[in-house]
Amino acid sequence: MEQARPEDAPAKGKAEKVPAILDYVDYRLFLKDRLEHLALLDRKYSQRWVARRAGFKSPQLLSMIIQGHRNLTREKAVDLARALKLDEREAEYFLLILELAECTSREARAALLEKIQTVFRDGLFAAIPDDGIEIFRDWYYPAVREIVATEGARPDPSWIAARLGIADAEAAAAIETLVAKGYLKREDDGRLVRAQPSVRTARNKIYPIMLASYHVKVLNRAVAGIGLPRDRRHFEGLTFAIPRRLMPQVKDAIGRFFREVDAMVEGQSGREEVCQLHVELFPLTSWQDVSTDDKGD
Repeated sequence: MEQARPEDAPAKGKAEKVPAILDYVDYRLFLKDRLEHLALLDRKYSQRWVARRAGFKSPQLLSMIIQGHRNLTREKAVDLARALKLDEREAEYFLLILELAECTSREARAALLEKIQTVFRDGLFAAIPDDGIEIFRDWYYPAVREIVATEGARPDPSWIAARLGIADAEAAAAIETLVAKGYLKREDDGRLVRAQPSVRTARNKIYPIMLASYHVKVLNRAVAGIGLPRDRRHFEGLTFAIPRRLMPQVKDAIGRFFREVDAMVEGQSGREEVCQLHVELFPLTSWQDVSTDDKGD
């Protein structure tokens, strides 16, 4: 909407669609895209101009916030929302995703995501099918889906619960959800079978945040798994220094490895175990851009 840009910034040239706040879950990315859009409208409306309009003492502070080197306070977020002419609802969403970015509690993050999904259903969440994420509601949902492929599997929630170490009610709820969402199906003889061999989430802006809680729960299971006999588990770590530019290639290599393992096990019969394979890749070092030039002006 045109109302979302500063009221005195005229639309000039072939400006693209205004980046809408409801299409973002990362406030830094929104600010980056919105300011770049303003510069397309008219070079006069630079990052420096927006920073001054929002009352920043230094335009470099806004640049550092966008780059992730400084955090945005709620007070300055209100000023920025006013400077960018966000309406009341857009400003509320802006403050919510700011709170989400700063939140460290899993429970609080889940509550914020639930609020965003409920109140702002016409935004980013409107384009995301519910069934794309449903299987990762908790660590045991994928496990329930896989356990039906093991030898002697029973469609009985109590049998599944005993094998996975969860409550009968949890197993029953997982079966009900997985069947309803099309991940499992019931055969005429009552058996539960997987509807398709593999499930992967789509790449978009919201899944990584929603999956964070799932991965934390899986990692907690991994900690407990250290006590298993060595022939039933494998833990291995690798610490290395690499150029940052190589990180995408390393991630691609990990993705290929997962797909190879997936293809290998899918061709096997006589399955007895449900296993979890988890690889963590993350930097141990902190880093800040040594360049403080405000290139947005």
